[in-house]
Amino acid sequence: MPRLLDNTAYYQSNIGHEIMSTHNFDDHIIRYLAHEQAFISGILANQSYTTLIEIGCDKVRSFETAAMNNVKYIGIDIRTKLEEQSKHYFSQCHKSTASFLRGSLVDIDGVLNDKVNHSERILCLFPFNLIGNVENITNILRKYYMTGMDIVISSFQTGEPANSIRRAYYQKCGLDIAQEVDDVNHYTFCCNDFQSSSYSCDYIQTVAGQVGFSVEKTFSTNVFYLFHMVRLLQ
Repeated sequence: MPRLLDNTAYYQSNIGHEIMSTHNFDDHIIRYLAHEQAFISGILANQSYTTLIEIGCDKVRSFETAAMNNVKYIGIDIRTKLEEQSKHYFSQCHKSTASFLRGSLVDIDGVLNDKVNHSERILCLFPFNLIGNVENITNILRKYYMTGMDIVISSFQTGEPANSIRRAYYQKCGLDIAQEVDDVNHYTFCCNDFQSSSYSCDYIQTVAGQVGFSVEKTFSTNVFYLFHMVRLLQ
């Protein structure tokens, strides 16, 4: 099974919500997340997908984007307390079918169970550097490839200035963060029970290609990158 960097205790702690609290976002993070939603909306606008699944959805951040494009939405997060908030957001929009499921990105088969069928064309979003929670990228991408989903990976770049922006952001979240780098320039920020890595564009594209994904669309800055990846065998 693909292994997660062990962030579960942090996310479920009393300060776990800080990582997605908007008061901790500076202009760089705000722009990053705005580009992420625009990127997703541009893909869904082509009407080739019937369902958007957002892993690590927090307060179902991409629900409105799915609803605007008349696409079914499934938000998945490990924090149970987000479920009631999600139902409130869903009740405000009657144009889109939506649901919240509690679970982890490595347990996608068990989490979804019978919530989707093979006639659905599914796009699965790994938002806001969620892929940085995964230690074995190859295994996790292979798992999602086998589910029949296309994917979007949203990630911080490696190196500066992304690292300085991340460092300031994590510090605003109350994390006394340290930085490590491995021999292929993958960066990991860590603090007690929180770890988050960033992987280079070339590495993600290479691994995805080995698994069977092809890069359909990209957008990048010196802070982040976005990849839309489709399965070569549909």
